[in-house]
Amino acid sequence: MTLDKIPVIVIEDISAITRRRLIQKTINFIVPGKQLFLPTLLLLATDQLRKEKKPTKALLPSAQVILLYRILKRHEGFDNLPMKKIAARLKYTGAAISKAADNLRQHNLCELKGTKEKFIHFPQPVPELWHHALPLLTNPVIKKVYVDILPKNVVLMKSNTSALPEYSEVSESKQQFRAIERNTYYDLEKKGALLNANPYEGDYCLEVWKYDPTILVGDATENTYVYPLSLFLSLKDRRDERIEQALEKIITDHIW
Repeated sequence: MTLDKIPVIVIEDISAITRRRLIQKTINFIVPGKQLFLPTLLLLATDQLRKEKKPTKALLPSAQVILLYRILKRHEGFDNLPMKKIAARLKYTGAAISKAADNLRQHNLCELKGTKEKFIHFPQPVPELWHHALPLLTNPVIKKVYVDILPKNVVLMKSNTSALPEYSEVSESKQQFRAIERNTYYDLEKKGALLNANPYEGDYCLEVWKYDPTILVGDATENTYVYPLSLFLSLKDRRDERIEQALEKIITDHIW
């Protein structure tokens, strides 16, 4: 018969030799008022903490993309899309979408529904969802690299202050900015296709993104602008009154 209990020896006094042997054999014991040795409980507690993984402070890049896609498709029945269709549209594997959906659920942003077919349901209206999610959303830009010539045969959308004129009254900056997905960037770097790449200056600034900037805009070309809410996230920490006003307009137009 199994009692499912952890045995602990309680003894009023103990010799040094006996104590050493109990410790060597990792046997739980207590000497009231003097010593407590409970390695089994410590291991169980440690194992439980490992199992109960806390959600990360920020959303996974894939989870961020799903949330932005939900806002983009607010009037197009997002909640009726099976997860496998979302995966196809956002160019993620089924496993990646499942992990992203669970990340959103851990942060109480969505509910997972369905049995055979799984659906991601966002119960909050878009303004509330955005307000709740904003502290968890991160700048999609990993780093910036300057080049004098853009690489060929790659779709590089306008970003940063090169994209702001599309969504606000801000004039386009002299510095040209383009967004590029990180795997594409590192592949070009490996092939030596980025001429004169450096972290300081150049005719073009390539913003290396955590996720593919093209997946939220449909058929992207070199004249396409990055999705406005991704643009907002890439610039929200800039302390420039002109940019801050432009970002306020983006939120007014695309959240409210």
